[in-house]
Amino acid sequence: MTFEYCFVDVRDLEVVHDRGILRIRPLHGKSFGIMRPPPPQRDIFEAFEIQIHTPAEHFKNSIPYDMEV
Repeated sequence: MTFEYCFVDVRDLEVVHDRGILRIRPLHGKSFGIMRPPPPQRDIFEAFEIQIHTPAEHFKNSIPYDMEV
C-alpha cells in the first residue's frame, strides 16, 4: 500500500460543523492525497474529507469518548 500526500494550505480548507460531525475539506477540488493498494488491485482511493464525530459513535470498555476521527 502506498500513500501520496498532498500539501493543502490552511487557507484552502473549508471547516463545517454539521449535526455532530466536523468536516474538513480542501477547496477547489483538491484532495489530501491518494492511496494505492498493492497489485493486482487497480483501485485508487482519494481523500477529499476528514470527519471528526462528536460525540464519538463507539465506546471502549463501555466508556463514551468525546470525539473520534
